[in-house]
Amino acid sequence: MATAFAACSQMDEDQAAWQASEAAQAGLESNVEVRLSSGGFGIGISTRGSGSVESDNEGNFETPENEYIGIYMLATDRIGTNPEEARPVDWTDYRCIKMTNVQTKAVTEAGKTNLKWDNTYWYPYENWYAFRFYGYYPRVDDSNITLQSNLIVANYTGLDGTTDIIHGKSKGYCSDEDELSNNPANPDPWAKYRYSAQYFRKAGHLDECPSVDFGHKLMRVQFYIQGVGDENGSYEMANKMMLQSVAIKARNSVMGPGNWDGEHIPTKAYLVVADLENSGNTGTLTFDWENDCTESIVMRDNDNQPYDSKDKVNGNEEIKVGRPILLPVPDAGAGDGFIYGAQISLKMVDGEGNTLATFNDASPLDLNLKPEAGEYKAGHTYKVIIKISGPQQVSLKATLSDWEELNDDAFDDLDLN
Repeated sequence: MATAFAACSQMDEDQAAWQASEAAQAGLESNVEVRLSSGGFGIGISTRGSGSVESDNEGNFETPENEYIGIYMLATDRIGTNPEEARPVDWTDYRCIKMTNVQTKAVTEAGKTNLKWDNTYWYPYENWYAFRFYGYYPRVDDSNITLQSNLIVANYTGLDGTTDIIHGKSKGYCSDEDELSNNPANPDPWAKYRYSAQYFRKAGHLDECPSVDFGHKLMRVQFYIQGVGDENGSYEMANKMMLQSVAIKARNSVMGPGNWDGEHIPTKAYLVVADLENSGNTGTLTFDWENDCTESIVMRDNDNQPYDSKDKVNGNEEIKVGRPILLPVPDAGAGDGFIYGAQISLKMVDGEGNTLATFNDASPLDLNLKPEAGEYKAGHTYKVIIKISGPQQVSLKATLSDWEELNDDAFDDLDLN
C-alpha cells in the first residue's frame, strides 16, 4: 500500500508538471487575477498645484489626470513546485516577465489606494516562479526603458524641478529560513510561494492583495518669506516688499566661493526599477553630473508657471511661496563641497501694487544645512525662510570745512629791500 501511494503521488506530480509545461507553452494562465494596492507612501502622488507627490496621513494617493505609474511583474526565484523546470530567471523570457511597464492608475477606494490598469492579468498556471511587483512614477515610454535579463532601468531627461520620481516594490519570495527569522512565533509556511497562483490558494491568503510601498527619490526645497521689523519694531517699510522670483543654482569646491557660473544641476537621471543580481541596487536613482545639466532651476507658482511677483511681506508672518522645487540629492558625482544656492529677486511696491524699485542684482546665497539636519536625503522637504527687511534708500550728505587762516609767519617774509 505504501508503495502504491508513493507511485500515485509521483504520477500526480508528473502529470501536474506536464500540464504546467503544456499550459506555459500554450500561454495559458491560472484563474487567479493579479491585483495590487499601495501600502503607504510617506508622502504620496500629487495634489493639484503641489508640483510634487503628496498623500493623506494614511499614505493614500491618486495619480493626476494623464499621469501614470509603470508596473512590472517579474520572476525572482524558482519555487520548485515543478522541479524539472530548469530555466534560470531571465527577464527577457516571457515566462519570467508577466507585466511589462503596464500603464497604471492609483485610485483611492474605501480608505486605501488600489493600483488599476485597463487589461486583466492572471498569475501563471504552472507555478514555476515566485513573482515580485515593481512600480515607479512617472512612467516613461518603453523606448526610455533599458531591459536586460537581470536589470531594468528607467531613463529620465528634461528634469526641471517639477518632476517627482518615486519607486516601490512589493514583498517577494521568502525562504523558509528568512520566514523563521522574520516571524519566529508565527511563520508563514507559504511565504516562499509569494507571489504565485499557488500562494493565493493557500489558507490565509485567499483574499490577500499584494502591496507596493513607494518612496521618493528626490529631495525638495520649499521657500517662505517673512518680514523683519526696523529698530522700532515697525514693519511699515518691510511690508512694501514683494518676492519677485527665486532660482536655484549649484556649485562645488572647484568653482570656489561665490562663483555660480556654469551648468551644475543634472537634468538627466537613471532609476533602477529592478535589479535581480543586486537587490540593494533596486530603487536607486543616479544622475549625470557632467552632461545635460542646467545653470539654474526657477521656482514655479501653483499654475506651474515661473513664479513672478505673487507674494508680499506681511509683518513677521511666515508665508509659503511657490511650489516646492524638486532637486537631485547630491552624491559623490556632484563633486566635493557641492552646495545649492538661491538667487532671490525682490521689488518694492506702493499701496496700489505699483513697482517703486526692483532689487535683482544680488549674488546667490548659499543654502547651508544646519548641523542637526545632517546631510541631504531623498524624500525630505527642506524649509527655507527668506527674511526681508524694508529697503534703505541710498542718500548722502556733504559738508565742506571752512578755510583756516594760518599765522603770518607760516612762510618766511619776502624781503625786497
